[in-house]
Amino acid sequence: MGVLDSLKSRMASWLKPPTDEVWSRSQNDPVIVSVGRSFKPEDLRGYISQASTGYLAPLQSFYEEMLARDAHLKALVDTAEDYLTEASVSVLAYPSTLRRGAAASSSEAKLAHEIAFAVDQELSRPEVRLDLAVRHLASGFWRGVAGVRVVVDPTGPRERLVSLEPVPSQRFGFDYETGALTFDPDGDNEPVPLDRFGSSIVLHLAETGVINPSRRGIFRPVMNFWLIRNLGLGWWARFIELYGTPFRKGTYPEGNDEVKETLIAVLKEAGNAGYAALPEGSNIEIIDTFQRITGHSPHQVMSEYAAREMSKLILGHAQAIEVQQGTGSVQGSKHGDLVAVRKTNARALQIARILRDGFVYPYVARNWGPDVALEHTPEVKIVLEQRGDLLDISKAIMNFVQAGVETITVSDFHALTGFSVPQPGEACLRPVPMPGQPTKDAVAGTDGQVAAPAADGAAAAPSVSQTIDETGVN
Repeated sequence: MGVLDSLKSRMASWLKPPTDEVWSRSQNDPVIVSVGRSFKPEDLRGYISQASTGYLAPLQSFYEEMLARDAHLKALVDTAEDYLTEASVSVLAYPSTLRRGAAASSSEAKLAHEIAFAVDQELSRPEVRLDLAVRHLASGFWRGVAGVRVVVDPTGPRERLVSLEPVPSQRFGFDYETGALTFDPDGDNEPVPLDRFGSSIVLHLAETGVINPSRRGIFRPVMNFWLIRNLGLGWWARFIELYGTPFRKGTYPEGNDEVKETLIAVLKEAGNAGYAALPEGSNIEIIDTFQRITGHSPHQVMSEYAAREMSKLILGHAQAIEVQQGTGSVQGSKHGDLVAVRKTNARALQIARILRDGFVYPYVARNWGPDVALEHTPEVKIVLEQRGDLLDISKAIMNFVQAGVETITVSDFHALTGFSVPQPGEACLRPVPMPGQPTKDAVAGTDGQVAAPAADGAAAAPSVSQTIDETGVN
């Protein structure tokens, strides 16, 4: 099949409203990788080997177990996904030239804005749960692949979006011969080509330039550090069990077997921790050179190293851990937040494009026609705005104004602070003059002279109270 024929076939599948079920739960799902089993390096190598042949289910199932076991890894992923769900989503008319100037009042612009408004209304429906869809699509960054199922109600003059339902990542795969994407709808390891489902699935496929599917996604390098933490915590627990509990020691006269037997019996009955019965003059000394030099257990150092590397991969920095340990600075924490915001916006840009290509474009094609979709499929924007400290912003604005800068606009102020622009007639806070200072109404009309202030605070008090009452603060 040629490129043109493939495009026509894909367009035909898009024009069919996504209403059918695409997957069902299977008894095989929970047992692909059993819950609570112990893992060894050879187990992980086996999952990677299977994924290299296109069978992703064991590797994806292992990722779920990995998240379920490691609280630190789960917290990192939740934080990264929280950043994305806190971002603002907007749908803009396309092309951008129709949003400004004389073109904004044209009939073409009217159509483009009508489409953008309709798409925005659909995505904003509370029952659609766009926030959960964004979170699940974001999991494609970690897993290498993620998808959501689109469900619409085709009745009525225009389709209504019903839901964006997360699809288990372990159902996706690849054809080893062709590299084409596959999907296992029944969970019986009988995959079919993903193209069969048309616009019913919005797919996030990470790192498409990497040919081997087992090497895609952030969880692939995280696996090594997770295994270090998983095994290391077990070693650490055994170390504490052996050397962190009270140790009973007793001595007896050498050669006196009767006293020796009595001493051993007493030590056994005194508890279930370790004990030693030694001849008088004997001694036991356990030397831990690493802990004496560093002040930390080697297991603790190893675990924290692995945790920092996980944080770098997922959030882009390890500052959060360092601050918790008391070794990081406030400035370093702000830098870490800035890095996380930048990484979030880079990921948000990709998810916005995935939503546009996977849902918005087919939706517009079905409701306004393929030709209109080519010209006016709206642009989706997902942006996490980092607000500065209001005190720092106010000081900066005052310094600029006092230095003679006259180009700071009111819109700049609202953009920097995040304060909403008031609607016409909406009540707003107003400055209250201090006693002895002129009010805004005290300014003379044409000559710019200011009327004399009140003689004392008592005389000014009524006007101050009136101003407060008008603002609704009193």
